[in-house]
Amino acid sequence: MRKSKPAARQSDSTAYLHDRPGFLIRRAHQIATSVFVEMCRDEELTPSQYGALYMLQHEGPSDQSAIARLVGLDRSTTGLVVGGLAKRGLLRKQPSSTDRRRSALTLTPTGHALLARCAPLAEEAKVALLAAFTAAERKEFLRLLKKFTTANNHLSRTQVVPPAR
Repeated sequence: MRKSKPAARQSDSTAYLHDRPGFLIRRAHQIATSVFVEMCRDEELTPSQYGALYMLQHEGPSDQSAIARLVGLDRSTTGLVVGGLAKRGLLRKQPSSTDRRRSALTLTPTGHALLARCAPLAEEAKVALLAAFTAAERKEFLRLLKKFTTANNHLSRTQVVPPAR
């Protein structure tokens, strides 16, 4: 039988890991995803699916590559997300009239209706996630997250490219 490490040593190693930004960011992502999925349980919607639908609603018809850039998904994941949403009738995927290699994506009336139902749920998820903070802390936390993601966007395999305004 293997001996376990002394409690003090386990505590040191745990403290080391739990102070690493990558570990904390991964945990924050897991928590945020869990809260969103729970809030949207009845609609069977994930944060990635919501992001793709939201961008189609607010940016208009698009192609798969543009959605990937706007939401920060890799090509493979975007393909799965778009395929699943198309299968559920939430978006329409048709060959582009200008480039047959691309698919033109448009939100269907069913997709619009789902987003209308999910908008308050997404807001509830946001409120739940930020509830641990005071109003000033919420503002500062979001400011720092935006600063972090903007400063490090170029380091990601899946960079977010905001829409041109």
